[in-house]
Amino acid sequence: MKNSIPVGNSKNLVIIIIVAFVLIGANTGGLYIYALDEAKNSTCAREMMEQGEWIVPTFNYELRTDKPPLHYYFMIGAYSIFGVNEFSARFFSVIMGVLTVISIWFLAAKYYGHRTALYTSLVLLSSAHFALQFHMAVPDPYLIFFMTFGSVTFYIFYQENKPLYLFLSYLSFGMGVLTKGPVAIALPGLAILFFLIFTRTFNWSYFLKLRPLWILAILVLFIAPWFIMVGIKTNGEWLIDFFFRHNLGRYTNTMEGHGAIFLVTPMIVILGLLPFSIFFIQAYRYLWKNRRSDDLLLFAGMITLTIIAFFAISSTKLPNYTVPAYPFVALLIGRYLAVLQDNFNKFRKSLSVSLWIYLIIASAIPVGLFIGLKFDPAISEFKYLSWYFLIIPAGALSAIILFYKSNYKGILLSLSLSWIISTLLFFYIIFPKIDQVNPIAKLLPSLDMGKPYAAYQLYNPAFSFYLKKPVTTFKSVEELNAYILQTGEGYIISRKVLEDKFMHLENIHKVGEAKDIFEIPTTVVYEIK
Repeated sequence: MKNSIPVGNSKNLVIIIIVAFVLIGANTGGLYIYALDEAKNSTCAREMMEQGEWIVPTFNYELRTDKPPLHYYFMIGAYSIFGVNEFSARFFSVIMGVLTVISIWFLAAKYYGHRTALYTSLVLLSSAHFALQFHMAVPDPYLIFFMTFGSVTFYIFYQENKPLYLFLSYLSFGMGVLTKGPVAIALPGLAILFFLIFTRTFNWSYFLKLRPLWILAILVLFIAPWFIMVGIKTNGEWLIDFFFRHNLGRYTNTMEGHGAIFLVTPMIVILGLLPFSIFFIQAYRYLWKNRRSDDLLLFAGMITLTIIAFFAISSTKLPNYTVPAYPFVALLIGRYLAVLQDNFNKFRKSLSVSLWIYLIIASAIPVGLFIGLKFDPAISEFKYLSWYFLIIPAGALSAIILFYKSNYKGILLSLSLSWIISTLLFFYIIFPKIDQVNPIAKLLPSLDMGKPYAAYQLYNPAFSFYLKKPVTTFKSVEELNAYILQTGEGYIISRKVLEDKFMHLENIHKVGEAKDIFEIPTTVVYEIK
């Protein structure tokens, strides 16, 4: 099963890297830091840099317990080079995305050859959700890379018994823990254990071969020191809140309204990996038939099924949770596509059914987006933008025409290009227009950023990223009124749902409001006079 990388793959890889940078890095500096998680993570990194703080994360200069610090360090590095802006906040997210593509390409090329490696990369790069995930200034891009690279290097160790790859695997999982917590080692660890048990490899002798003391050494040298220091500096508050609320709490309880039935999780993966997820079932059927003869297929299957099943059971469900499975789902689909190329006529009926089903799904995408935009009052004026996505059903129709001409490569190219072009249109034309009506874009330019800012109960965290100063937050009207009388100038940020609380306050007037795009709240800003 092991192959040397075929001649010609280096040229393919160069093209793949260029396309990856173009897609994953598309307009990263031209879009506002607006989404809640982006705003909090990028602001936290700026505050740590500003205060020379390397241990305790803060948002709005108060303790932030959501995530460990590794992605903050990367952002601080980018801020130091490029300044504090949208591009630098997302810079290393893009790098992590490209490295993820390279990692899974290398694994596929090494053991299957250039065709499977190319198709695997094509599956990933055609996924708009994959590109979107690595556009975000959040810890997930780092987690996805470290889990992917750690899994790739472990499999190479499994096949070749070279200790360097085992060390790189453990180190990568450890860096993942410093990015998002225990999930970075628990999920791939479970998948690897299942894989070793299924292949009847796992026993006491093999356990010793896995050098468990190396895991302990990495834990002691690379992971534990920061957790110990943050525990000491916060009197245990960070540790308790992170492990019990943000890990155990998210898994056992629905948080922030992100709950759904277990079937939602695999559906997210299928929708997120369109267009090539139309071969999702066939790829797993192929895996099942070859599970005893193809270790890499089995390994990829164990990783994907472990991640999907884990988050299907979780009480809190978010679209980004299952993205670490994408590179290995792409490998399964890429391998199936490579095999299908040599058996086109044999699987002709199955391919035909998938393409016709996909045409229905593709046709529904621009219609669904039109309806969604039309009924969101904040962005209904942009409903015409949904027709840009007509290129997706056009690509589906083209693929069907090419199918009847038995042009296999043309089918794949048509499916891929329609999504790649749509992704570029989204980042450069479609979303920038919508982005201009978010509360930051609409309200902040008319405000004096030199004045003091305060907030009542809740406010859009993106203000903190752009204001670069503390936003004093009040929980009671009495405290807020005392602040207004004492300060005599500045602005109050709040939400429209709390507007009745401001009716009896003197010395303030509303200067503007804007609905948070893709969210329920409406941001309101008052000026103190």
